[in-house]
Amino acid sequence: MNKSDVYALVSLIVQGQQKMTLRDWEKYSGMSRAALGRSLKQLKKSKLLVELMSGDEPNFRNIEEFLLCGFPYVFPEEKGSLVRGFATGIDGTSLKSEFTETEYPAVWAHHEGNVKGFEIDPLHKAIPELVASGKMNSGLYEFLSLLDVLRIGQKREVEAAKNHIRNMLAKYEQ
Repeated sequence: MNKSDVYALVSLIVQGQQKMTLRDWEKYSGMSRAALGRSLKQLKKSKLLVELMSGDEPNFRNIEEFLLCGFPYVFPEEKGSLVRGFATGIDGTSLKSEFTETEYPAVWAHHEGNVKGFEIDPLHKAIPELVASGKMNSGLYEFLSLLDVLRIGQKREVEAAKNHIRNMLAKYEQ
């Protein structure tokens, strides 16, 4: 499994009940059809997706366990140099107001970014461009930022992010 597989999984979850063609999903996620196909195969192999007659469905119990317990250890991240980009981590979420503001937040680097902060690698290279073009769904942006909190956040931030991710998964499961 790689970071792109996690990104594909999260974009699939956020799509929810909206069944998309592979072509639509390609536009939505910024990933190529071939990459999406490889990710689907890997996600099924990892038991994060189950194949049903009606199509592939997320296995929410396994997804929650993986994202909250395994993801931060499999894909750790460290803050890089100061760059311009789009806020992620706690500053990219609705939880931002619950925590003290830092001078420099974590950002996904992009020349059109509106924030100066410490660079972290996004789960997929297409993410900053989707944000810049306004094509990133706000729910997906929130989810990806919460995952970045798990990768780089302080203990209190991580616990808040875990609770928020649980709530989001429960919402998308319905």
